[in-house]
Amino acid sequence: MTRDGEPRLASSSEDGTVRDPSSRSELQNLEGHRYRVYGVVAFKLNDAICLASCSIDNTVRVWDPTSGRELHKLEGYRSSVNGVTVFKINEEAANSTLSKATRIGCVVAFEAIIKTLTRLASSSEDKTVRVWDPIAGKKALFVLPLEKVETSRV
Repeated sequence: MTRDGEPRLASSSEDGTVRDPSSRSELQNLEGHRYRVYGVVAFKLNDAICLASCSIDNTVRVWDPTSGRELHKLEGYRSSVNGVTVFKINEEAANSTLSKATRIGCVVAFEAIIKTLTRLASSSEDKTVRVWDPIAGKKALFVLPLEKVETSRV
């Protein structure tokens, strides 16, 4: 969906591009992957629609589908990336402050701030799953080995 609520569809392709085939004319061709694109997922990030794609070129890329601009190139795999998905988690950031001491003891005020974080997870033929922050676009937050698993798709 676009911000206006218009339906859109993104697809992966053999030529290394991510396309929007929802109309007869091509709306956007997201070029950047060098080889076949295995998967694409759409997600909302700070009120904007983004796409993440994974490829045989060992990368995950984050895109602005409206402008066609590549926002991040996520690297670190030793083999082709064959799956990408998005998930949300809640993170509790706790701040505690020491209040004045009373005759009964110390009073501690505790405030919990809960925020929702968007994360990407991708899997590779190198038998790892990596978790990424699509806003920062830096190295993976976590690398999870899948040594005993035959397939490696998220």
